[in-house]
Amino acid sequence: MQTVDQDLVSSRAPSARSRAPTTRETLLGRYGELALAGATALVMLLAIGMAFFYAPTEAVQGNVQRIEYIHVPIAWTAFLAFFIVFVASALYLWRKDERWDWLARSGAEIGTIFTTLALITGRGGPGTRG
Repeated sequence: MQTVDQDLVSSRAPSARSRAPTTRETLLGRYGELALAGATALVMLLAIGMAFFYAPTEAVQGNVQRIEYIHVPIAWTAFLAFFIVFVASALYLWRKDERWDWLARSGAEIGTIFTTLALITGRGGPGTRG
């Protein structure tokens, strides 16, 4: 009976499978995502604090204008997510690779979330109309 080498069947390269991970790879894999999430949360809190407490009050609209510091980045993120859906969908139709379809589906979910947030934080209340 003939045996099949698992490295030939696997999509990974044989060298990546046969060597043990280094200490740095283990630490980055274990703590890298946690450190990135912590740094992201810290920067977001700093940005929100500066938008509400450091930025000067606008002369005409007053404090209502401060929502722009949250609404505009959320809206741009929604646009970016749906642009990623467009590009990934076109590449899926062209290449017939499932990974592009997965990226398009993920982008659609993120775009839906950020579009909803943009609508919730949207401009157009009484403070902007005078």
